Amino acid sequence: MEISPEVQPQPKIIGPQGPIEMISPEELSKVVLETLKKFSTKFDPRGWRHNKDRYIFTLKKANYKNSELRVEVGIKIKTKDVAPIMLSPDDEMYQFYPGGDTGKVSHRTPKGAVKEIMPDPNLAYRGMSWEEWQTIQKTGKIQSKGIYNIEQEGMTFFGKDPSTALSYSTFYSPMQYVASSKKPGVVIAVDRKNLIDDDPRIRQDTEMALKGSMPASEIEQVYIIKPEISDVSRSHQIFEYKYKPLWDWRKGYEGPDAGKYILDTEKATEGGANTNPLIGYFIKRLK
Repeated sequence: MEISPEVQPQPKIIGPQGPIEMISPEELSKVVLETLKKFSTKFDPRGWRHNKDRYIFTLKKANYKNSELRVEVGIKIKTKDVAPIMLSPDDEMYQFYPGGDTGKVSHRTPKGAVKEIMPDPNLAYRGMSWEEWQTIQKTGKIQSKGIYNIEQEGMTFFGKDPSTALSYSTFYSPMQYVASSKKPGVVIAVDRKNLIDDDPRIRQDTEMALKGSMPASEIEQVYIIKPEISDVSRSHQIFEYKYKPLWDWRKGYEGPDAGKYILDTEKATEGGANTNPLIGYFIKRLK
């Protein structure tokens, strides 16, 4: 677990006159890490294994107030190699992923995922919705309806670089065609010799276009970009810790530890969370 520089030592043992012993940020991070493990495995014994492989946890804040220690844990998706999200054989998307493997790297954005595609100067790339890809499978040809680009109707656009392929799917897709877990985005690559780049309706020098249609057999590469909402589904988590008597209160208020309380590291409660979804994007080459 990472530790934010702003986290300061917090009371570990409290007496009648105030803190007696402090817990360091490093020691506190170990306590919080154990709490995360417990909450992660509450409903699924594999939960912590999945979470630690996919997310970076940071102890962001720690504040003692009213005999309670409140900590905030930041959560973000790793962008390096991680354990892939594996699909079960009964998942409707399983057929597109050999062995259920959705990809080795989790990216924070589709643009990051597309960077895995090695540019080829002989190819042009087009990103598309799952619906458009299914239409290609059914009709056997590539031909955009272009109903959302009236001035360019009859033309199907491609980018000279994989990164520009997203312009035709992720950023400009109508809301109902935005990629989702069950309807991922697709990027295809075709030979540039089948396209044109001298039509006045082509507005950028990074673009090429197909007039009319092209047989699907001309597709040379196919990539599928699958967004996955994380099983954590939040960008930070709050935990609250109470303090318990350090002395045996059942025997009365006596002994050297009478009146002292120690941080109860075993019984944390959830104090809220930011529930903005964390989404990771995995890319897989199909062809």
